[in-house]
Amino acid sequence: MRPIRVAMIAACATGLLALSWVPGFSFCVSNRSGVGITARVSPGDFKYSPGKPECCNYKNTDCNPSDQREATLEVWIDSADSDSHFSAILPLQAGGQATVHQEDRGPLGVNRQNLYVESWTWNSKFIARTHYGIGAKKGERDVHFLVTGDPQYYDDWGNQKNMKESDAVLREMVARIGASSCDSSHYLAGCKIRGMIVAGDLTQQGKSSELDWYRDGIKGAVRFAYDGLGNHDYETNRVKDFVLEDRRRSTVATSARAPHYSWDWHDVHFVQLNLFPGNEPSPAQPGLNPYGSLDFLRRDLQDHVGGSGRPVILIHHYGFDPFSKGNEGWWTEDQRNRYGGVIANYNVKAIFTGHNHLNPDSSNDQWHLVWKGIDTFNSAATLNGVFLDVQITEDTLRVQRWGIKPGEGARRYGDPVTVRMR
Repeated sequence: MRPIRVAMIAACATGLLALSWVPGFSFCVSNRSGVGITARVSPGDFKYSPGKPECCNYKNTDCNPSDQREATLEVWIDSADSDSHFSAILPLQAGGQATVHQEDRGPLGVNRQNLYVESWTWNSKFIARTHYGIGAKKGERDVHFLVTGDPQYYDDWGNQKNMKESDAVLREMVARIGASSCDSSHYLAGCKIRGMIVAGDLTQQGKSSELDWYRDGIKGAVRFAYDGLGNHDYETNRVKDFVLEDRRRSTVATSARAPHYSWDWHDVHFVQLNLFPGNEPSPAQPGLNPYGSLDFLRRDLQDHVGGSGRPVILIHHYGFDPFSKGNEGWWTEDQRNRYGGVIANYNVKAIFTGHNHLNPDSSNDQWHLVWKGIDTFNSAATLNGVFLDVQITEDTLRVQRWGIKPGEGARRYGDPVTVRMR
């Protein structure tokens, strides 16, 4: 779909005005949705809010420091009201435009409108589209992504025990994403591997050095990393703040007060619930607050899935293995039953967890468990060289375990698990 060109008042940061957007001479942010949006463009000082000027001439170095028409900038777009929970970031050419659209999801049985953004070059060639729009034809579902958990760069005594193993896994995942055309210049256009999910324990002690190492590990694919909190990330507020603030820029539905978020790939709905789906801490672990994730999940599924029956994938740190359910009291049977009640009427196809550190050659029955009829997969542990490769089509969800041992490259372990989607 080519953008419709609409005359608009344009202004540069210096106050120079133009009568309309002239392709190739200015970049513009255009809102064609019914939801107010704010935007800024980086680098430069361009900002947009409802009722304000929408364009800037590319020669203006205040908003385009390079003054080159084909320079690649980044546009950061958020909904102006917190109820819409929309955030996006994508490339914008200095002579092109970015347009916010609204998608009717009525055919899916979901009343709530959905926003997505497209960007175009100065000569109206498509660059990228954020992945929030369903925009999906039946029979064409191909959702390919990677999952891991528990990088935990330090051990309990502050030693950098796991750095090589965790870095090897994260860099392998980043390389695979880049090889599938999901790099910063293409963003999501032509993307084959949609992203990488990390099921908590990004750090061991919440130290700034650990978070820096994690950021460095996902460098090159930051906008494709869908990470959350584990129990080790509660040592400080640093990791929570990182997830809360940073992931608002890559997801469609976000809690303004807690780090939970959700997004769509094709027609599949994903929800990152962080520590575990619950409203109160486990009695045995009062310092580990799930921040109302169960209520977030209930509202999110009502608003974004409804009665559509479309597939749902859930992510949280604690799993259904003996360690997660054991004597430490990470979460209780009552909390798990309440969780089961919330999701009982939805088409949940898989749950990905972390927490229980497995090795690449752990048996299938350790990393694949069935809970209340739902296939669950333990994606831990990055620190032991483990990650999962997942592909969802119209008919199947296929999970394959990969491992990296010291001195070896990545290779497959065990038998793949296939879940029916119909």
